[in-house]
Amino acid sequence: MGGEIGVTGAPGQGSTFAFFIAAPVAMAPARAADAAAPALTHDGVRVLVVADNPMNRELARAVLETVGAEVTEAGDGEQALLAALSLPYDVILLDIRMPVLDGPA
Repeated sequence: MGGEIGVTGAPGQGSTFAFFIAAPVAMAPARAADAAAPALTHDGVRVLVVADNPMNRELARAVLETVGAEVTEAGDGEQALLAALSLPYDVILLDIRMPVLDGPA
């Protein structure tokens, strides 16, 4: 396809990998300067994050709250079901495999 791939290195000093391809220079698309267009926002979007791993829930919360979402957490499918019955959510992010009641059930 008209490209090259190569590697150079020395024992104990590391290696350098490189590739070259024939590709046209791409230009960034022009941005619309329409100030009247509303900005997309996630403010007020209610998200239920369901995962048995607390670190996964914490990461999802950190990302979602940064963009303005209101986040609720559940540690298993049963907790998620109870939460969803008590409050309507716009989005439910559901882990597939969890204790008590999992995603496919």
